[in-house]
Order: sequence, then C-alpha cells, then structure tokens
Amino acid sequence: MDATTETLSVERTLSIEASPEAVWEFLVDPDKATRWMGQTCTFETKPGGLYRCEVIPGHTARGEFVELDAPHRLVFTWGWENEERTPPGSSTVEIELVRRRRDDAALRPHPLERRVCGVALTRLGSLPAAPRDRCRGRRSR
Repeated sequence: MDATTETLSVERTLSIEASPEAVWEFLVDPDKATRWMGQTCTFETKPGGLYRCEVIPGHTARGEFVELDAPHRLVFTWGWENEERTPPGSSTVEIELVRRRRDDAALRPHPLERRVCGVALTRLGSLPAAPRDRCRGRRSR
C-alpha cells in the first residue's frame, strides 16, 4: 500500500503601513515579537539559531532560523513542543518583506505548512497601523 502525505500550504499577503525595516524588527526581536505573537520568545537570529516562542502556557512553538536577509527575507522552521502531529521543525515559514510605497511594507509569507493562517499576523499588522490582508489556503497531495 502506498502512503500519501498531505500538505497544507497557506499564502497570505498583509499590507502594513510601516517600512520593511520596522516590520523586520517585530519578526526577529524577541521583545517586539511578544507584542504580537506570544508571552515569551527566545531567538538566536542566525542560520541554525533557535526559534522558540511560548504562545500561551503549554503551547510553545520551536524551530530554527534557516535564512535571514534583513530586512527582505526570513525563513525559519517551527512546530509545537510536545505534539506529534506538528513537532518542532516540521513546518517551514518563508516571509518576504516588500516595499510597496514609501512607508508601506507587504508581508508575504510563502508556503506556510499546516495550520498557520490565523490571528497572529493580523495582530502584527495592527501594531504600526491597521492591516489590509488576504488569506487563502489550499491542500495538495
């Protein structure tokens, strides 16, 4: 019998009225990251460095940084500690920051595997200004 692996890819574009440099800091600075996506975060912002964020008590995302090209592209793995379905490092998040206008960044996460399209990115967008976003998911085999 052949085993089939199903992957969920989610793409989301979020416009933020802030420069890519300002948005970048909210993605890689642990103190700023906790303002939109968790209670405590520990980041070692270098390839192979630790990505760990306790979102709520008992739910901690963990992975490692893969690529950091400030302030344009960020790639890291993640997954949930103590969870077999999505263990740490099992999903990959790719983020591109694109300047659209003078002070407007488009946050474009690329394939976000599994269940990532949620409230956190909207909260990030609300920090500098209100976001204009679009989210869609699609399954592939």
